[in-house]
Amino acid sequence: MAKPAPGPSLKWTGTSGNDTKIVASLTELKNTVYDAGAGYDTLDLSQLTSGVSLQLTTATQGNKTVWHSLMWADSPFHGSWWGWSQFDQVGTRTADSVLNFEKVIGTGFNDYINLTISNAARVADGGAGDDAITLGGIGGSSTSVGGAGSDQLISGRSEDILIGGTYDGVHATGDSTPDEFFLSGGTVLDFELGTDHLYIDNNNSPLAAAWTDVSTSYGPGAQLLTSYGTTITLVGETASAMNQVPEGFALQNSNTGAQITSGPGDDFLLDHATVATTYNFSLDSGHDTLVGLDLGVDTLVFPDAPTASDTSYHGDVSVLLTFGGGLSSVLLAGVTSADLSNVHMQYPA
Repeated sequence: MAKPAPGPSLKWTGTSGNDTKIVASLTELKNTVYDAGAGYDTLDLSQLTSGVSLQLTTATQGNKTVWHSLMWADSPFHGSWWGWSQFDQVGTRTADSVLNFEKVIGTGFNDYINLTISNAARVADGGAGDDAITLGGIGGSSTSVGGAGSDQLISGRSEDILIGGTYDGVHATGDSTPDEFFLSGGTVLDFELGTDHLYIDNNNSPLAAAWTDVSTSYGPGAQLLTSYGTTITLVGETASAMNQVPEGFALQNSNTGAQITSGPGDDFLLDHATVATTYNFSLDSGHDTLVGLDLGVDTLVFPDAPTASDTSYHGDVSVLLTFGGGLSSVLLAGVTSADLSNVHMQYPA
């Protein structure tokens, strides 16, 4: 029987105040247990030369808060947050080596940061690179900063703050790269209309409400009421501009033999099913992303013959299929040009 891999042999312990621990190297990260202790503490990974994947959570046992973490120091983020699985990560998994940190600063590369802690002002700043950031927990505030690069930010609460570009604590600056916001609630400080993507998690249903103009502490913006009773607010945008843009939705499918029809907005389609699914696209389907296509099983239906071109999606080689005279497209994440012969497509001759 194989011996278990040894855990970290070093330990760093914070003070009772507010500490910032700057990690100097990947070797240090793999071999150290970081316990920040009391106070409001920051783990700074910006000196590292490759991306990491980190989950930091809290649980309640009686009246005590217990911290847990899972880290894959050799596993940069790639592809889609929705398709991320701890079982697909590479390298050694380190358990409970990052404890009692309320803020995480990522590397300059592709990071996956899941910071789900309760009763704290949790902050994650991905830094440069294509990052995936999700913050959760009960109580406290949440601020997600993607940083430079094309980032995926996820939120479900009206009070959450999200920034796709950079943030100095007062001013949010867009980075002119396509960030993806998956929201059923939250306030985006730097949404760049025409560049960024907004995917609304709204029970996969069209919205009855329209965008309205609101005044926020960050300035004027456009706000939408969701079916959950939460609000999505885009600071710096107007209701008149947003009401001209068809909403895009985050659609998850796990049903046998499902027929999925893309609406006029830019949709994000996640295929959980391992059986045949048919995806229907029309001339006004917008620019969609499909993750989890089952080669040789699923079927894509187009109004005319699509044109294929190679592209990249958060570090994964992918294919872009354009149709409708270039007005609509679907990005097949993780599918290569060599895979196209195994993609079932239907369109008029």
